[in-house]
Amino acid sequence: MLTITPQTTPWNELDASSRGVAFVEDMYGTLPDVHLEQIHRVTASSLSEMNRWLDVLLPPTVSADQLGFSESRFLQLEESSWNTDDGIQSVRQWLHDCGVPYGTTVFLFYDRAMILAMPWKLVLRYWNAWAWSVGYSMIAVDSTCQWACMFHHENVIQFGRHTENKTEQWVATERANRAV
Repeated sequence: MLTITPQTTPWNELDASSRGVAFVEDMYGTLPDVHLEQIHRVTASSLSEMNRWLDVLLPPTVSADQLGFSESRFLQLEESSWNTDDGIQSVRQWLHDCGVPYGTTVFLFYDRAMILAMPWKLVLRYWNAWAWSVGYSMIAVDSTCQWACMFHHENVIQFGRHTENKTEQWVATERANRAV
């Protein structure tokens, strides 16, 4: 569970050079205000604490190319995934099928030097822009760290989750999703 409250700056209060992820506006133009209000950048003063938190809770792995969760699924992206409306939508569907509630706040760790916070629904909506901004990898994770989604080198997405010992919050969220 997230034990700190990271300091953040709302996306719409950052100038373009401070945002650090230029592909969102390049690919989608000006985002709707309702979306901009939900995107935040974690300030430099909170980066080291957030990275330590992730290092403690993310399952250990032998390679930085994979997540160490006991249950994982991979999606290999092809040229058609990036360059067609149908391909982009099929990846959105794959991400949707991972079962993360749309309102879940997730943290996007970009090579650990930049962290964004936003609802999962915005990760899905603009997934290709967030993924194009990847240097080595971007890891999306919620405050429970019971799952993570890694966008790696812009051509592989891995979604991993724990299959045992889920937190009470995770179980409650899963129950609420089934009730809807």
